[in-house]
Amino acid sequence: MQYGMSKIIKTQFPFPGLDTLTNTYGNSSPMNLAWTFFGFSKGYNFLIGFFELLGMLLIYRRTVTLGALISLGTTINIMAINYFYDVPVKILSTALVVLCIFLLLPNIKQIWNFFVMNTYSKLTVFNSSTLKRAPLKGIIGIKIAFISIVFFITIKDIKSRERIIGDTAIKTPLYGIYEVETFVMNSDTLSPLLTDNIRWRQLVVNWPGNARIRLMDNTSYYTNFKVDTLKERITIGHENSLNYKTNYKNQLIISGEFNQDSILVTFNSVDLRKFKLINRDFRWISEVPFNE
Repeated sequence: MQYGMSKIIKTQFPFPGLDTLTNTYGNSSPMNLAWTFFGFSKGYNFLIGFFELLGMLLIYRRTVTLGALISLGTTINIMAINYFYDVPVKILSTALVVLCIFLLLPNIKQIWNFFVMNTYSKLTVFNSSTLKRAPLKGIIGIKIAFISIVFFITIKDIKSRERIIGDTAIKTPLYGIYEVETFVMNSDTLSPLLTDNIRWRQLVVNWPGNARIRLMDNTSYYTNFKVDTLKERITIGHENSLNYKTNYKNQLIISGEFNQDSILVTFNSVDLRKFKLINRDFRWISEVPFNE
């Protein structure tokens, strides 16, 4: 249930973040590549989540076989992704596939006859409880209450996560991608040499309290990044507190002492609409392939 709802509400696979948009396919891990693929599409997330929620058919005896068939197709796909995209939930997904097959075993002959031999088949229904009617009603009531409580707790937990990591989450202050225009260190303007491992090249502010700094030699590192919008101060790392300001040219300017050096850095804000993953909308008809 939790996996299904986290796809429908879209918290397991949020839209690719700024770190992903500024990275290259070659530097992406197989798992991040899969997360980018899933995170791009709301419709695909909803479809997968819907079929995962149909696993609740396993709760009732009359729908166990239908639920196992649907869950088998869904879990085989998930297991394949976990194996071949190096996702670390291989054992759990494999166990779910085995459980689905186990639930189908009592009806495996009937399924074969119906789907392959094209002959009449009647499914074997799992035996119902031998309890008396009154206790049975009580057990059914407990089951419904338990499922309702689990469903409510799951929705509440996922909605709270949606406000933090979902597509509609509130953006952190200074959220964006910033390309360095000028970088002055100790009153010396550093040239943008591609071999320089000191001069900054790019600043990516994506998540609260964190940012990525890319250097000219294309190496990058993550650092603590806290913004005080009232005092217009930025804390980078643990001790570096710098001033910042923005202007009408969509520029960010930071100045102060950084690692015992004085710096003055001017950034140009990147228009996020230039990324094809953002500006390419859903289309019913595509006359020519758009594969770039």
